[in-house]
Amino acid sequence: MDKMTIICYGDSNTFGHDPANGGRYRADKLWTSILETKLPQGSRVINCGMNGRTTAFDRDGSPAQNGLKSLESVLRECPPSALIIFMLGTNDTSKLLRLSAEDIALGMEKLVLKAGEYCEKDLGYSPKMMIVCPPAIREDISSSPFRFMIDQESVRLSRSLAPEYEKTAKKLGCMFLDATDLDGVSERDSMHLTEEGHRHLAQMIFSSLQEQM
Repeated sequence: MDKMTIICYGDSNTFGHDPANGGRYRADKLWTSILETKLPQGSRVINCGMNGRTTAFDRDGSPAQNGLKSLESVLRECPPSALIIFMLGTNDTSKLLRLSAEDIALGMEKLVLKAGEYCEKDLGYSPKMMIVCPPAIREDISSSPFRFMIDQESVRLSRSLAPEYEKTAKKLGCMFLDATDLDGVSERDSMHLTEEGHRHLAQMIFSSLQEQM
């Protein structure tokens, strides 16, 4: 791979939520920063993660957390990029939304299509796209501080996203990576990556890029 700029559009597991204290991991601990160190010198990986972001659905009355509504403004602030990585869907499994796997995959499809159209027509470049199915929510959610929004159906749903995302990726000609079974989801809240999880994800994405680009 040659040096490149990559935009990573995701939720709190891209932003870097630390399940140990509710804060944010140090920048060099994030999977986006670790990925950058693995790429050719001069490459840049831009972290566009946001806590609570969904693919394309309003959550808790906050339109800013709707990934489709905020996409254009985020892309407008970023330099032209060779690749956009989308890793969203965990927040879509919330019991407050009650979506199906097909609904969430349709939200991802809308994101990818909008990104491609906006970059080409308004920003003047055509990036490649990668859809990453996020790590599944752990079964042990009863003590999670996020149990107000996740339940056992959320756990099941998080494990059913990958086949739908893969179909979407094939339909749209995107790269695809299934991180459902990634080792490194915290026991503290059952949703967020540990430091080890960030390292594993960075390596998984890097290996996938080597194979697919």
